[in-house]
Amino acid sequence: MSSGKPKPGTDPGGESLTLDLGRFEHTQLKIDRFQFKTPSLRNVALTPPYMHDGSIPTLKEVVQFYNRAEGNSELLPLHLDEGEVDALVAFLHSLTGDQITE
Repeated sequence: MSSGKPKPGTDPGGESLTLDLGRFEHTQLKIDRFQFKTPSLRNVALTPPYMHDGSIPTLKEVVQFYNRAEGNSELLPLHLDEGEVDALVAFLHSLTGDQITE
């Protein structure tokens, strides 16, 4: 019987995830293992897909991912209700500037 939760090491669809070693893959320096650049949140609503590997298509899904923290022992669930999730997503959208150049 399935619990409805993905197994560790798989995405929500049950597909196996590959280990992403971060900057180490470019430098081969042990100190760079699991190091990732963290971009600004300015204009975040204009930059899908999200996560370091582009695996989440919408901001709402990103917030829901962190809210559940399923299958990831390094994260703690946020325990937000649906209204708080929507408010956080609205806040992230509010970080979009008025003067966007293409």
